[in-house]
Amino acid sequence: MPTVRPFTIHVPEAELADLRQRLERFRPLPDSPRRPTSGMKSDYLAALTETWREWDWRDREGWLNAHPQFLADIGDTTLHFVHLRSAREDAPALLVMHGWPHTFALQLDFADLLPDFHVVVPSFPGFAYSSAYADGPMTETRLAATMHTLMRQVLGYETYLTYGEDVSANVNDLIAGSYPDAVAGVVVTHSHFPSMAERPRLAAPDEVAFFSRLERWGGAHGAYGHVQATRPDTLAAALNDSPAGLLAWLTEKLVEWSDTPAGHPAGSSSESPVTASSPKR
Repeated sequence: MPTVRPFTIHVPEAELADLRQRLERFRPLPDSPRRPTSGMKSDYLAALTETWREWDWRDREGWLNAHPQFLADIGDTTLHFVHLRSAREDAPALLVMHGWPHTFALQLDFADLLPDFHVVVPSFPGFAYSSAYADGPMTETRLAATMHTLMRQVLGYETYLTYGEDVSANVNDLIAGSYPDAVAGVVVTHSHFPSMAERPRLAAPDEVAFFSRLERWGGAHGAYGHVQATRPDTLAAALNDSPAGLLAWLTEKLVEWSDTPAGHPAGSSSESPVTASSPKR
C-alpha cells in the first residue's frame, strides 16, 4: 500500500520577491486596433496585475494549509491531495476532482461546505503539487485508475461518491463504469462530450445540431486547447517566465466561461473585461 505523508505548502520568500519584481516590470500593451471580438483587454489585465502585486500570499498560504494535505506515491506519480475527514466516522466518502484552468484550491470552498462527508480533493498528475506521470501519456482511463487507487488502496474507502467537471467529467464517468462495485454514486454538473470518432454514431437531429454548434464555437474560441495540445512546451516557456502572461492566459477563460453579470467574475462591471460569445459549458 502506498505510504501517505503530510504535506505543507511553503513558497520561499525569494520566489515571492522574484514574483513581485516581475509584476513590477510588467509592460502593458495597448489593445490591438484589429482586436478580435474576444480576448483579454489591456486595462483589465493591468488592473489585475496591480491587484496581484498587493495580494497577501502568506495569508492565502495559511488558509490553504488549514486544509490537511498529503502526498502518496501511486505508480509513477506522486499525488497531492486534501483529505477533509468528517466528524462522523460512518460518513460517505466523496472524491472531488478539478477541471482546467482550475486546481484543487478552487474546490476547497465547496469542500468546506460538506461536513457530513469525508472529502478527498486531489491534484491531477502535473497539476499543483502532484508530479506528472513519468512514463507515457496522461489519459482519462489512466486518471480514472489513479483516482480509484487513491480512494480504495491508499485511503481505504470501500465505496465512495465521485464528482468531476470539465476535463475530469469523463474521468468521473470512467471511474463509475470501470469500478462499479466501489462507486456508490456519481455527482455531475455536465456529462462528458463524445470524441470526434464517437460522434458519427449520433443520429438524433438534436444531437447532431448540438455537436455542430460546439464545432463552430471551437473554431473561433478553441485556439487555447489546440496550442496546449500541440505546442505545450513552447507555451509553457512563456507562461512560466511571465506572471502577467500566465494571468492573461488563465483569466481570459475564467471570465469567458463565467455566467456572472457582463461576464465579469466579480460582477462589478457593466462592460466585460473580455468579450465572450458563449459559455463553454
